[in-house]
Amino acid sequence: MSSIPLLRRRRFRPDQLPGLKLWLDAERGVLTDGAVALAAASSQYLTIADNGSLSGADIDEWGACWFWRDSNADMGIMSKYVTGQREFVLEYYTNQQIYLTVSGDGDAVTSFTTGAISASAWHFVMWYHDATNNLIALSINGGAFVTTAHTAGIFNGTAPFELGRYNSVGHLDGRMDSACFGKSPSGGMAARATEIRDALYNGGSGRVYADLTATQKSDWGLVSWWNLNESTGTRFDSHGTNHLTPANTPGVTSGIAAGAAGDSDPVAVWQDQSGLGNHLTQATASKRPTLQTGANGQNGLPVVLCDGVDDELTNLMDFSAAEYVTIYFAGKLVSGAGNPCIYAITCATAKVDVQYITATTRYGQNTINSDQLYVTLDLTSAFRAFGNLHRNNAGNAYALWVDGASQSLSTSGTPANRVFSSGLALGSVGGSLYGNLRVGELLAYFAQHGQDEVDKVTGYLRRRWATA
Repeated sequence: MSSIPLLRRRRFRPDQLPGLKLWLDAERGVLTDGAVALAAASSQYLTIADNGSLSGADIDEWGACWFWRDSNADMGIMSKYVTGQREFVLEYYTNQQIYLTVSGDGDAVTSFTTGAISASAWHFVMWYHDATNNLIALSINGGAFVTTAHTAGIFNGTAPFELGRYNSVGHLDGRMDSACFGKSPSGGMAARATEIRDALYNGGSGRVYADLTATQKSDWGLVSWWNLNESTGTRFDSHGTNHLTPANTPGVTSGIAAGAAGDSDPVAVWQDQSGLGNHLTQATASKRPTLQTGANGQNGLPVVLCDGVDDELTNLMDFSAAEYVTIYFAGKLVSGAGNPCIYAITCATAKVDVQYITATTRYGQNTINSDQLYVTLDLTSAFRAFGNLHRNNAGNAYALWVDGASQSLSTSGTPANRVFSSGLALGSVGGSLYGNLRVGELLAYFAQHGQDEVDKVTGYLRRRWATA
């Protein structure tokens, strides 16, 4: 007779308890978009000095990006092109056409164009040089490649690689998203061009770097990829080390390419894994938290980082019918400065929020100003699993667990009764008291949890996130 028991103890999952209305997991469903915003009037562009990985000669090479124009002027999109050191330039002209210009000797050029494009819209552009068949090619918005003969190769010069400018002038007035550059694709340019174009255009939705497979990166000869979704500062090369230096402080705006976030990418959407669609979002690109992975994560898992300045994610989930709400999260504060809010439930008047009071290291439920049920705890000291029980229209009905242990609460002021309505914010309360925090997972149940349920959920969180 088998010694294996008929019933096995199964590892707990949060969706095994009833009433799960929100499940945020930084390992799944964290999406990014975003684009660099360039103003020609401020001479903004992105640049890196010439180096071997970005230099050509008589070889196969290609580039692609999404761009958006706000005005009608001569503008550089992607270039290695200065007088006497001309290699290539992808540019927009006032005749509303995009031109590809290349030079084999740094001086004489071959140039051609495609049809007109509109303003205030995203356009996908891909160009390539085919050294075997002695031609250059250009495709707009996933259309067929237009080609012209070019037998002189591409000059291997010293011009910087730039996005949003060419020949020290011709600044782009608009946006750029998901720019990339490659050389010597497997099988040759003729064999790969259509594959690369179709994958990157993606039916008009674009791609982010995390969407690419290892095989695509290798077969395409990918050298560099810039998501261009950073809020400020250096625009990082997600594939190589060709990080772009900004000139004159370019901004950030909404992009076209949305996909899985990678390390340091801004979070546009954190998808709800409960199946109810209560995703947390941030439409303003400059207010998006970032995803932190690898050594910047927790226990080998990614976390979402709010900067404590203006980062927040929100949704409009309806709390009004819930008598009790139990919310769990695994995380910690990076800084306790400024009385930061962890999360807030929108109410008919004001909000119910979970907040950290800096001067007294108090953590707990806040219903108005300093009227709080709290425990004294330093939230900056360690990554922990928290459980918080809130009751609709009952400010005194609050329970708190830290790493599964029930806490004895103190009272400050007179906690107010608040009637729940619609909306949850992570990282702020009402657009203020922003929290500089790292969160790996957040769960919300419309149910009154006691110690048994808390043990299951916090035990699960502690195993995953190696909390204190």
